[in-house]
Amino acid sequence: MAIIQYEGPEKFVETKMLLHRYPDHTILLVEGSTDSQVYGKFVDKKTCDIVFFDDSAVNEVLQKATRWNQEFKGQVLGIIDADCKHLENFETPNNVFKTDTRDLESLIMCSDSFDTFLEKVVDSKELEKFENSNGNKLKLILLDRIKQVGYLQCYNFTEQWGLKFKGIDFEEFIDKKTFKIQFQALFKRIKENSPPHFFKFPTVDEIEQEINNKCKSGIDLWLVCRGHDLTEILTIGLRDIFGNDLIKQKLDERESIDEKRKYSEKIMRKTYSFNSFQKTKLFYLIKNWEKNNNSRGILPPMELKT
Repeated sequence: MAIIQYEGPEKFVETKMLLHRYPDHTILLVEGSTDSQVYGKFVDKKTCDIVFFDDSAVNEVLQKATRWNQEFKGQVLGIIDADCKHLENFETPNNVFKTDTRDLESLIMCSDSFDTFLEKVVDSKELEKFENSNGNKLKLILLDRIKQVGYLQCYNFTEQWGLKFKGIDFEEFIDKKTFKIQFQALFKRIKENSPPHFFKFPTVDEIEQEINNKCKSGIDLWLVCRGHDLTEILTIGLRDIFGNDLIKQKLDERESIDEKRKYSEKIMRKTYSFNSFQKTKLFYLIKNWEKNNNSRGILPPMELKT
């Protein structure tokens, strides 16, 4: 198996050579390097090569999957994060599939493998105390606390408001005992972080009310909440509340909350198992694509359970 970073037309030549040389091979296109690491654990290493782009390069995957499939039909498959595309009934080409949840990180968090991750990093007694005091399991607490931010990001996507979330530190706005976020203060900071707007922007109260209304609508919060935001709050909890001594030491060795979050996510990715991946809709979409394309292999040969 080759993992290739696409950096320009010369890399397409390299990919074409692979497909010409091995007509029974397939190419899996993914957004970034971390995606290639996770999916690289599960693909059939005898028949599948992976091409990745810069992080969050969803348009690159969509364009290349369409273009390359014209020349190498049935040999090219793409995977992208769902992000907020479900709100617009976004249709992908028939050789590009979306994650079940908003992104790869949230896909891992909602799986059974997240429990394996917790076993490696938490002090079980401290986690139990935290869950009892907040009246729920950790996963559900995280979803509940970040859902308003997720809806704001989704509204920003559909309404094209141009809000910039990058560089916003949740730690400034979070109650470290409950994980509750001061949403109004956070929203004010997000607006300050964004380009000036020349239209009437909703007030903080209007946005918060609209988001609260949406939060009661029954939409799957795993499609709303961004994985990086969930893991950032989780990392604060690991460092300050319920992490074991080893993870606290490792997190303390890293300066910024962004670096600490990335370290937590690195461990999560390592614990994500093939058994968990098999339970996703994405897995079944890939296996059906293989079946419809002369059983060309992205994943190892196996029978689908009905």
